[in-house]
Amino acid sequence: MKKILLFACAAATMVACNSEREYLTYRGVTMNTPLKAFTDSMTARGLVVDTANHDKETVIMSMPEGPGTLTISAVGDSIYQIVENYDATYNDSTRNLYRSRLDKAIEEYGHQPKMPINLEDHSEARFFSDKGTHILLLENTYTPHLSISYETRIEKE
Repeated sequence: MKKILLFACAAATMVACNSEREYLTYRGVTMNTPLKAFTDSMTARGLVVDTANHDKETVIMSMPEGPGTLTISAVGDSIYQIVENYDATYNDSTRNLYRSRLDKAIEEYGHQPKMPINLEDHSEARFFSDKGTHILLLENTYTPHLSISYETRIEKE
């Protein structure tokens, strides 16, 4: 009986130690990838590092597909936040991008987001999961702006 109990405890310990946390992915790369490897992967996808705004724990990249920047924040070599920022000339540009990215996120997560603000020109959509938090923020109040954040921090609704 003692051996069975000892075996059960050992099996439970192995399962607990082997179950690694899953992370959000950004363009197919998980956010638990080391900062240098993640930056190299994004550079291979066509993004360009802004060397003027670069330091050890923050990397800013410009995106080739439009007027936007990508900010990667890390502590040491561990990424904790990725933020896409888009500025546009017209509100319709950011509204359309917000709508398409929101639809894509709803499809990916399989549920509606928590939306503390839901107006035509100011909306916030929050998706919570066991992988992290995904936030879409549309702010067309003064200038058309869209911010999309991926955070490794797990936040509960």
